[in-house]
Amino acid sequence: PHVYVVDHGGNALTPCMADMEGTPLTGAAYEAKYLADSERLLEVAARTNSRVLFVDQPVGRGDHLSGTHFVFRSMPERHPGGHVRFLSTWPAVSPGGHFLQASTCEDIEPGCVDGLGELRSPFPGGHLEPLGAWRYARAIVNEFVAAGWVDAADVDVTDRVMP
Repeated sequence: PHVYVVDHGGNALTPCMADMEGTPLTGAAYEAKYLADSERLLEVAARTNSRVLFVDQPVGRGDHLSGTHFVFRSMPERHPGGHVRFLSTWPAVSPGGHFLQASTCEDIEPGCVDGLGELRSPFPGGHLEPLGAWRYARAIVNEFVAAGWVDAADVDVTDRVMP
């Protein structure tokens, strides 16, 4: 079966996220647009009986939630049955719901040097460094396993040293 992994932090910087006068959407209109777009994606996925995993981005600098947080979190409840799931990457990259620049790490994790690694790029910290990307990807893989979408043995990397 196919799986769509949907990750977007949400913004209103492009014309598709503006009103008829070109003003960026905010508030209820902003959320309604992301909800409509998410529903449209689910319609497309249903054509091939595909599963959809909505992924919430890590908390931003200043502990700001992603702009799609509430919409993405609501999708499994709106579409029960197991084909639509939500994953928060917070435990992996933003423990406790707080922005974290660097973290202790294991030598097998990419970007780990002497037990410490950068999770986020330098200020403003909007992108993931190798350690953050690794933990983010592992969270997604673990969700695939928890959902029964892949077998744990197929994604086990415990015996591999990362570059």
